[in-house]
Amino acid sequence: MNCHFYVILVLLMLGLCYSATPEVIRSTEYGLIRGELKTSEIDQNVQYYSFMSVPYASPPIGHLRFQEPIKHEAWQGVRNATKLPDRCAQPDQYFLTLAVLGSEDCLYLEISEPLTSRNGSKELLPVLLWIHGGTFVFGAPHVSGPDYFMEKPVVYINVQYRLNIFGFLSTTDECATGNFGLKDQLLALHWIQRNVKNFGGDPNRVTISGASAGAASVILHCLSPKSQGLFHRAISLSGTPLNRWALQRNPLEKMRRLAKGLGIDSDNTSIIVEELRRVDYRVLVKTVYNKSIMGDFIPYDAHPFAPSVEAEGPTAFITERAFKLLDEGKFAKVPHIIGHTTEEGSFAYDYIHSGTTNLHLYETSPEILIPSSMNIPRDSACSKKTLDEVKTFYFHNKTVTDPFSWTKVGKGIHLRSF
Repeated sequence: MNCHFYVILVLLMLGLCYSATPEVIRSTEYGLIRGELKTSEIDQNVQYYSFMSVPYASPPIGHLRFQEPIKHEAWQGVRNATKLPDRCAQPDQYFLTLAVLGSEDCLYLEISEPLTSRNGSKELLPVLLWIHGGTFVFGAPHVSGPDYFMEKPVVYINVQYRLNIFGFLSTTDECATGNFGLKDQLLALHWIQRNVKNFGGDPNRVTISGASAGAASVILHCLSPKSQGLFHRAISLSGTPLNRWALQRNPLEKMRRLAKGLGIDSDNTSIIVEELRRVDYRVLVKTVYNKSIMGDFIPYDAHPFAPSVEAEGPTAFITERAFKLLDEGKFAKVPHIIGHTTEEGSFAYDYIHSGTTNLHLYETSPEILIPSSMNIPRDSACSKKTLDEVKTFYFHNKTVTDPFSWTKVGKGIHLRSF
């Protein structure tokens, strides 16, 4: 009898302990979400509320593939947001395998809310949105976690956006307008304006920030009329829209080459896009990097699919080249920090040394080292002089295929090209 009594007492105590644990639930325009209390990995004395998978758009699958993002449908009950979502579909970062990582159902925000936002203060906190890098091909926001920020009074948000072919296929017409990844970010900014108050954030103090492709994205938002008024400060690190990898050239030609490689026999862009929507996403990713179909390319330099200049239209994100808009002063006049990292090109050493890169293109076609935004005709006297200066300044007269010659590249190109 006594044993039964003690067992019942222990169970009751456990139940009381469980019920005393506060639920971390927040309201969004689509429904309620559940988060969890976390402890910073940097400082064990710092805790914060974490919501790791907050949907801001409908999954871009099926007929929504290669379409502008749309709002998520409302849900009933409380949605669990304590687990990391899949990263957006992408190839193995170093192309060492044919593995395809992630999935298409990936349009989520990771929101980290410091406890200071709930400790009796009614003041809303500034919001920092981080846009991850990866040349618009790779990456996931969780590698840039909130731990360094949570001891500060700021609501930190990471955004996932479509990459590669899913984010940047373009038919240059209304069938697939392109720049879907940037439009994902745009929809996330709208979501923040409508919902961030529920997480203690101030929609009138939003800073957009990013590195590499994230930095290029930040500046593109500064250039796009669609984004104006949705943010109030900007931080861009180690990347601009003037980098070679940040602009897709001849998008229609690439789309047709891809379709032909997949056996789609049509010149009608509407038919091609419909057929591409039926192809398994893993097959699409692998086909994009099939050299026999899409040709040779240099990773971290110019990938097949990236942002592009769109035709005028109601959903167009950017309709003129970044260089022209910057030159004409057509950008958001907000406080803007621009930075770079010394010797950041050294990250490529292992990649180049592995022999998987097509670095020989720099030797056989050295003119590609000249930034395209300089508009220097190839094979001209000016081209040769500029090429010599580029090799001397960035590579110190070493061979381009020497991995150590790349340690200074990121610093110069990323900084000077802006």
